[in-house]
Amino acid sequence: IGLSCLRLFRDLCTLSCDNKEPQLQWIQATGRFPRVLALELIADVLTSGAVMLSQWSHFRAVVADHLCPLLSRNLTSETDRRILCHTMTCVQVILGRFMKYLPEKAKVLFSLLFREIVVPPLGDTPSAASSTDAQTKQKSDG
Repeated sequence: IGLSCLRLFRDLCTLSCDNKEPQLQWIQATGRFPRVLALELIADVLTSGAVMLSQWSHFRAVVADHLCPLLSRNLTSETDRRILCHTMTCVQVILGRFMKYLPEKAKVLFSLLFREIVVPPLGDTPSAASSTDAQTKQKSDG
């Protein structure tokens, strides 16, 4: 059952990438498999089985090689909100349960989370917006 679990999890990661022709090992996808559903299943597996799965070196390798790159791509402010929500759940579990096994991957995810989600881009800050509004008002008054 262990190998089946790895193949299924890897396929869910692949389906979450929204590839046109995914290279699947276990799931036989007929038609389009929703990315949100794949991420929701990944988040559920990580959340419910993190304690046990984090101790399994083969599963940690799948997380490092397949899930972390997917999460890194999804951690942008342009990502669909539903996908971002499940992505952040997965990142939370990785930071909480896998950090000691995958410290470099966890650091990258944390920095991406902080840079893209927590800290808004310079042009989107409230002070920048009010300063732009003030400059526009000055030009129209003058």
